[in-house]
Amino acid sequence: MPTRLNQRARLELLDAIRHVRNRWRMRIALRGLAALLGIGLVAFLVSSWGMEGSRFSPAVVNGFRIFTWLSLLGVAFWFLLRPLWRRPSDAQVALYLEEHEPSLKASVLSAIDAGADPEATGTAHSPALVQRLIESAVRKARAVDGGYRIERAALLRWTAAVAGIAIAILIIFLTGPAFLRHGASVLLSPTADAAEVNPYSIEVTPGDATITRGSDLRIAARNLGFDAADAELFLRTGSDGEFRPLSMLLAGDTGEEDAGEFEVVLFGVEEVTEYFVRSSGVQSDLYRIDVEILPYVDRLELVYDFPAYTGLPDRTIDDGGDIAVLSGTRVHLRVFPTIPAPRANLWRDDALASELTSVEDGSFTGSFVVEQNGFYHLEMESARAGLVPASPQYTIDVLHDQPPSLSFSRPGRDTRATALEEVFVEARANDDYGIRQLDLVFSVNGGEEQTVELFGSGAAPLSEVSAGYTFFLEEYELVPGDIISYYAKTRDNAGTGSQEAISDIYFLQIRRFDTEFRQAEQQPGGGGGGGGGQMGNEQELSEQQREVISATFNLNRDRDRYSPEGFSEGMVVVRLSQERLRDQVATLVTRLNNRGVVRDPEFEQIAELLPQAMEEMEAAMERLDAADPEGALSEEQQALQYLLRAEALYDEVQVSQQQGGGGGGGGRRAQRGRPRGSLRTGARQAQEPVRERTARRAPAGRRADRRDARAPARAGPAPGAGGRAPAAPRQPLAGIRRGRRPESALARR
Repeated sequence: MPTRLNQRARLELLDAIRHVRNRWRMRIALRGLAALLGIGLVAFLVSSWGMEGSRFSPAVVNGFRIFTWLSLLGVAFWFLLRPLWRRPSDAQVALYLEEHEPSLKASVLSAIDAGADPEATGTAHSPALVQRLIESAVRKARAVDGGYRIERAALLRWTAAVAGIAIAILIIFLTGPAFLRHGASVLLSPTADAAEVNPYSIEVTPGDATITRGSDLRIAARNLGFDAADAELFLRTGSDGEFRPLSMLLAGDTGEEDAGEFEVVLFGVEEVTEYFVRSSGVQSDLYRIDVEILPYVDRLELVYDFPAYTGLPDRTIDDGGDIAVLSGTRVHLRVFPTIPAPRANLWRDDALASELTSVEDGSFTGSFVVEQNGFYHLEMESARAGLVPASPQYTIDVLHDQPPSLSFSRPGRDTRATALEEVFVEARANDDYGIRQLDLVFSVNGGEEQTVELFGSGAAPLSEVSAGYTFFLEEYELVPGDIISYYAKTRDNAGTGSQEAISDIYFLQIRRFDTEFRQAEQQPGGGGGGGGGQMGNEQELSEQQREVISATFNLNRDRDRYSPEGFSEGMVVVRLSQERLRDQVATLVTRLNNRGVVRDPEFEQIAELLPQAMEEMEAAMERLDAADPEGALSEEQQALQYLLRAEALYDEVQVSQQQGGGGGGGGRRAQRGRPRGSLRTGARQAQEPVRERTARRAPAGRRADRRDARAPARAGPAPGAGGRAPAAPRQPLAGIRRGRRPESALARR
């Protein structure tokens, strides 16, 4: 029994020793792994940056592979293999345990020594003493948890270090530059060919080539895996031993530069040439250009067959090359080679387009339709070299049809005429590929639009068209103050893609007959006294309304050219201008009512027309609020008609007052040489009491005396008579009305 207990206690003690040994080895392993990961990370970063700096040159890649693997092996040997190779004895582990647990008081070490084999140690101990030593060591080892507290802090520290370095490696290679990840893959596959694992390369076209002596050759290079701002072509011709650099130009598609694509053209290559391309430290393979006597394009004849809608005749280019034509044009080619060739092909945008047809005289013919920008070149077959490039690469540019231009040459402005006149208007349109149709569109007093065809109806398209139309005003039964608005529209001859152009809008206003005004103009200057308006100091209401109409018309015409925000802003500007004018008319109506002028028979009709103009303006404002400028035009023109009629009636009032004498007031109204003022100046005259203006109307006898007193003035007009006060400058409607100043509706005859 004592022997069995002795053996069990001894096994328990040895188990504690083995556990302490394992914890010691674990600490050594964690420390070595942390050193391996840390130094390995540094080696990988240094190698990756070094390989990136050399653009993964094969020699540099192999050098950094050796450096990295030697670093990893050295660290593994020094910090892992060498420490773990040591095999500490039980006595050494017991001593290590005693050093870290002073409370054991050498009991474990004594038990290990006493329990050792006597033959091995040469010392024999009493079994009872050995038993008591082992039991005592086991009790004390149990008191310190069998050595579990040893290396606890060190194990935690080195475990955290390994985890931290591993997380840092993961973050660096996941979020760092791409060359770090590629560099790691290159270093971790040391047996792969260094040239094949290079992520950077230059694709060179055509590479090795055989061309005819004296021909041109286009060399293109495209960077793969990197971008660069420049590239150089290195050439070595004939027996030259050194390569000469030649700068390459950036190439791009559709006119946009694309960094990483370069090109250069070698003109008149006469000798065998070797070349390679270098860009940002990356070098391509070495290529060779062999020169032989091969078929090449001696002359290229082009015939342009334009689309039928243009009406243009075919055009022949004897010495052709680059092509710039309208989309849909068929180009016929005839190729004359330098030497006979069995066959020839047409290439477009690096793809075989068609095989050309051989002709008895040795030339080749073919055709293609131009639909988009691109390139084309020719190749011919040689008995020795096969199919070889036979021409430079020519460009194909598609020209776009421009919209037609349109304007009125006569009269080219707003005009005034009597209801019995004939007014001739002439529109002029031109287009790069022909005018197909020209129409005149007009409206009487804002009514339904009427269209008159000036050119078209099957006529052959013309590049420039001038056509006119005569308004026989007597046919429309117009009265002074009525208006005819008109504009022209044209369409070019571009087939289904034809474009339309619309001119500005113009106004033809009906005025009174000249004889009625001539009588008023013959009135003398007169003296002072009495009331009267300041004529011409303010812009007339009808002129402002014409500006609103022009702005609305232009917004509707150019709607597609505006952004949604710009169109909405323009609508707000026009709407505010219409509202401001409506308020001015309302103020004028209020003044007429407050001064009692509406009871004057001469102003009664004017007071009826102005509210009707306001109603049309309000209806136009509702249309503008709904973003419907086309619908607002009718109401705006009807408002203009009412304003013009009111101004015409006011003219009649002015004429009648001046023909009837009017005392000093009449003289004041004529003192500036203008027999009439505007409707707005009339509002200021309305501020005078009606009785005062009535009192000026003297009896017939007194009027005769005054005419006698003014008789000398008839011998010649007063200074400034017949003159015209300058109109006040107009405020622009946000730049959306036409840039012409219409004639005043009242201030000009």
